[in-house]
Amino acid sequence: MDGSRILKVALPTHLVDRVDAAVDRLDGYPDRATLIRDAVENLLAELEAGPEHPAAPDVRSSAPATAHHFDLEQTSRPTYARAAAAPLAEAMASSLPEVLRLSRPDRPRSTPPIPSGPAPAARIQAPDPDLPTAPAGPIPTEVTWGMHNRDWPTLWAASRLGQEVAEAGRRAAEGVEFGPWVDRVSLDATNLEASLSRLDEFDTSGLPVFNRRGKGDLVTNRFRNFFLGPAAGDGPLFGLGLAAPVDPGVFAREPKLRRRDARILPTAAGVELLTALDGLEPLRTPVRDDQRAAYLAHLARWVPCDFDLLETVVHFVEQGIDHRLELVDAVVAELGFPPRAETGKMRTWSETVVAGIIARGREWNVMERHQVERRYRNVPDAGAVLAQARAAAGR
Repeated sequence: MDGSRILKVALPTHLVDRVDAAVDRLDGYPDRATLIRDAVENLLAELEAGPEHPAAPDVRSSAPATAHHFDLEQTSRPTYARAAAAPLAEAMASSLPEVLRLSRPDRPRSTPPIPSGPAPAARIQAPDPDLPTAPAGPIPTEVTWGMHNRDWPTLWAASRLGQEVAEAGRRAAEGVEFGPWVDRVSLDATNLEASLSRLDEFDTSGLPVFNRRGKGDLVTNRFRNFFLGPAAGDGPLFGLGLAAPVDPGVFAREPKLRRRDARILPTAAGVELLTALDGLEPLRTPVRDDQRAAYLAHLARWVPCDFDLLETVVHFVEQGIDHRLELVDAVVAELGFPPRAETGKMRTWSETVVAGIIARGREWNVMERHQVERRYRNVPDAGAVLAQARAAAGR
């Protein structure tokens, strides 16, 4: 195992059970080792990026101390789970850093990845104002599932969709076939990651990573399911109101039609947002105030559950309820998140979506990027910025 060491770790049995359940449920995690490597790297990224005294992970559990031993390199089962339509793996929720670096290979890389084509532009591009659009789908009634905790890759993909529709000329109104487009944009995203990952000023988290070991399908699945959507009409690209099927009623009329074959177009709201975000790159520096305002107003109008969650988190942090576990308790009590599948999973799901919204608060410069003495902090004008976004959305 070139570049790897086997590390034996004792984990409580309840965590091992949750790891196994997550591997079964999430497309893109073939075994325990892959999921655990992601979780460890994500946590270290947050700890090492902090100020002089980086935050330490919380360790609080009432679970029995019974431990289960296994090797991190062990492959527990050759399972490729169905497309992720559920929150982030429960095992990652209690210590997930809010800036997810999906499918990152072990560092340092022995050799740089080899792009399979030229890298596309690393910026959002305003769509043609005359671009044909599809009516936006229904406004979501639940918060976006927790794995979607970074918006730039989704916005960039929506920008690429606009460019491809514009290039279709007279056939633009027919839209783009979803499945083949996902394949194309995933390859573009892989090439983009390969070119940007050498440059420290760019944050490439969320983009798929070129893989030399024949696991390209896995990294594509992660990008597709967590940042685009597992099918036309489902997932972040559609839940954020950026794109929609050209004919959403086709699935009712033709139940055997594969959603991968459906055609999609940007929405008018998506075109408006991308125009406001023209030139936005995945830099590690804060976004411009006008871009922040445009995104937050869009979120308040088209994804009100997410906006309300962000506003609630910012409110509690402002009140001094700024430790992660205390914050989750307060948010759950305030919003009463519904249980998922089983009542016992409500807490885990809630931790996941709170972690995701904190990450997005940081991405859009509403919350500070690093903890201070293990506490979250808002940017000074966070409350006023959110109030302005709510007003701009007419809420």
